Amino acid sequence: MKKITFLIVLIFFACTTTTMAATFSMYDPDLNIMYSDSNVDGNPYSGFSSNVPFLGDNSWSAEIVTILGPGTHSIPTVYGGLYENIVVKPGQVGAYIQFDMNNGGSIFDFINIWDGMGTVEEPYFSSLDGDGNGVPGIQIIDGPFEGMSANFSNPVPEPASMLLLGSGLAGLLGVSRRRK
Repeated sequence: MKKITFLIVLIFFACTTTTMAATFSMYDPDLNIMYSDSNVDGNPYSGFSSNVPFLGDNSWSAEIVTILGPGTHSIPTVYGGLYENIVVKPGQVGAYIQFDMNNGGSIFDFINIWDGMGTVEEPYFSSLDGDGNGVPGIQIIDGPFEGMSANFSNPVPEPASMLLLGSGLAGLLGVSRRRK
């Protein structure tokens, strides 16, 4: 009986749990990926951080400075530039993000537009191509990474996949019970 209870709890956990790790990617001006970290902690509600080195630095963090609702926005950068005519459509969420490498050692900023943010408990966010260059994110307009695109994503878990996994585990439980 204990094994059955354990398996039922395991099946329930597998069907209802989603990973909260986000991915941070950065593309060079030729649209080649130059950095990717899929073990990022955080979400658009709390900011992001990672211990995976970013271009030689020890750690990094990213703070959401401004959330952008539907509309057209202009945002000044930390280097004196201006992101102009940033369009966030209904159902989308934009964010002005400051990236801090090595606790204040070097800062750059960028814009992401996501197809949504979910809830604080279960955030999801998939970065969209905000400037039409073919990669998620909007090109950085000034500073040390000018011309590059940066983005954070955590795709929405697909309920059908979770259901399929759960029903497969339940089937294995049934087969193992019949063999006994």
